[in-house]
Amino acid sequence: MATPVTSLLTAPTALAIAGLLVACSPGGASVDDPAETAPDAPDSSDTGATSDESDGATAGAGLDGLYADSLHGGVETTAAGTAYIEVEGERLDFSGVECRVTDRDDGGAVNFSVQGETAYGTTELFFVRNIGYLGFEYEEELVQLTHLGGTGGRGEFSDISMAQNHGDEDGTITWSRGDGPDPMARIVGSDVTAIGTLSGTPGSDNAQEGDFALAANCG
Repeated sequence: MATPVTSLLTAPTALAIAGLLVACSPGGASVDDPAETAPDAPDSSDTGATSDESDGATAGAGLDGLYADSLHGGVETTAAGTAYIEVEGERLDFSGVECRVTDRDDGGAVNFSVQGETAYGTTELFFVRNIGYLGFEYEEELVQLTHLGGTGGRGEFSDISMAQNHGDEDGTITWSRGDGPDPMARIVGSDVTAIGTLSGTPGSDNAQEGDFALAANCG
């Protein structure tokens, strides 16, 4: 199961976009309304997971809660306050990760947004997992990678790639962009992992696309 953050997000920078995640910051977890800090993701046509349905919906196993019993196998965890994403074998590292968590009886959300200098210029990594919290859909997940100002900071527009899905309580999962397993993201304690496939958003000429693995540590 899973649900999109498209309706929750508001751009943090120029054309950079993003959403929500498990929160623990170096000084301890902070509890907040993720909708106040989440940026707007662009509308995108359905890609990724396929099925007999024309809308891209598939049956999923998902998770009934915000957290998992185990992380994704084969994804190396990372040190406290750091994160990385590896796309088609190319790894980008980030430091200064501060996670935000909302945990309530009616659901919960975890998100972080971090920027760093990479071979592509200033790059932003955004992560969200929320389940039941917003009331209109059961679960949603987002991994977004944004090269601000385009590749190397030389372009007029940011290059954005995403893997985003949403799901309902009946187990139906729909991919708004990209593809991956259900769940795409797993959270155990302060560790986060995610795997799947990123695809570029409209207007992104040089977005990083392909299979990815992500790890972050909120401790």
